[in-house]
Amino acid sequence: MEPLDFDDTLNGAIGGPILSGWLPTASGLGDALSGLSAFGVAGLGLPLAELDDRLAVSTVSAELSPLEVLEPELPPAQSPDWLLSQWLDLGLQQFEAGNYAGAIEAFERCLELEPTASVALQGRAIALVGLGSYAEALPDLEDLIAQFPQQVDLWGNYGHALAGMGRYDEALAAYRHILTIDPNVVTAWLDCGRVLQQMERWSDAAAAYDRALNLQPTHAPAWYARGLLQKKLGQRSLALEAFERALSIDPYCKEAWNYRGTLLEDLGRPAEAREAYQRAIDLDPQYAEAWNNLGIALENQQVYNEALEAFRKSLDCDPYNPDVWNNCGLTLDSLNRLAEAVTAFDRSLSLTGNSYWKAWANRGWALWRLHGYAAALKNWNQGLESLDRSAADYALGCGILHYHKGRAHAEEGQRHTDPFPYLQEARLCFEQALTFLTPDRYANWYLEGVQGAIDTYRALGQTDRAQTLLHQATDLLRRMVRETDCTTQKVTLAAKLANFYQSGSSI
Repeated sequence: MEPLDFDDTLNGAIGGPILSGWLPTASGLGDALSGLSAFGVAGLGLPLAELDDRLAVSTVSAELSPLEVLEPELPPAQSPDWLLSQWLDLGLQQFEAGNYAGAIEAFERCLELEPTASVALQGRAIALVGLGSYAEALPDLEDLIAQFPQQVDLWGNYGHALAGMGRYDEALAAYRHILTIDPNVVTAWLDCGRVLQQMERWSDAAAAYDRALNLQPTHAPAWYARGLLQKKLGQRSLALEAFERALSIDPYCKEAWNYRGTLLEDLGRPAEAREAYQRAIDLDPQYAEAWNNLGIALENQQVYNEALEAFRKSLDCDPYNPDVWNNCGLTLDSLNRLAEAVTAFDRSLSLTGNSYWKAWANRGWALWRLHGYAAALKNWNQGLESLDRSAADYALGCGILHYHKGRAHAEEGQRHTDPFPYLQEARLCFEQALTFLTPDRYANWYLEGVQGAIDTYRALGQTDRAQTLLHQATDLLRRMVRETDCTTQKVTLAAKLANFYQSGSSI
């Protein structure tokens, strides 16, 4: 019996999150400075350009803790203004180095000296957003907006904080307010699109990205965001074109190379997919997602030892990813290293509080081959008891574990002279699976469950039930063939439809 296929997207093919890079980069402190320079530093009366000439603190590595970097040398004769400029410069340097905690402490030292220093207030607020402390950032941002209501960077970071808290309607209002100040702010249209995408308002998100691209056709982040949306909607060819447009403008975007690889693989172009993953890895050898996706591509091509090495590289970068441990287990299973496979699945489960259905599903087939039918069934029953009922994919996990139990019962029945008791158990499991794997939510898994149920009904002589399910499945497949824009997917679905028709001719 085979474990879950690697070409199932639910089996760990991962990339950056949908809103990758949203919070720190969409309106970072570098962007904020361009806006703040108009009103300088409150309490000093100096524009930033003049401050730059006065600052003397050298750049400090972001690797150090805040307390290790926040004690500049202070000549005793220097004025409070000089000290304030030192802390301000250190805060800016720490922010640019990505040390948000250090930046916050430096800006707070500024505020101890001058509580109304606007640059320090804004710097602290943006650093809090970068650190993910959204609720803490909001009061500062609201106070600053009251002082400077036309400052678009403040509204942008305010929107980021609200979005980070899941307050999407308010975030959208903040981004739209920017557009009332200046309708030509490309990043505001882009942020509108991102939050609309998070709200699943797909057509509105697409329209926002279009506005951004109409304003600036060479804006790589907008092409990248549009590619993510089209990928989400299953528009693979259009998504690939968008990522390629992004890369033609910015060939150093590792996430775009990674997503280009997943799309090329979906489109049946595995050699090009591997090249795309390798480009992403060349840009960042610590890019765990790209190593994982390269491993999946190699596994799909049955290059198992190389796939295992890619997964191990991914785990070197991020040892706490349950998907990658699950994929290691699958590859070890393919290499017939079953005990090691079970250990990898166990590691995946330990990282998720034993609630990861993919690892339970695959672990069952490794145990089947190691210890037989009873051990596999015990595993899947334990999995069903362990799943988190509050998880978004609880129904999917339950359906798939019941499906695998059905497969195991049917397989075991073939080993006995009287298969009837096993087929009855298989029937019950497939029927239970289909209560969870509904066609509107999980069409592909529903079809797998239907195929198992049809085969079992036929073996039990229940041809009417088999015929009913067959009609439902073929209707669904015809619709899926019509709706997909992916040629490879059309071919796959058409082949599956032909198999169902062949099954129908023998009922």
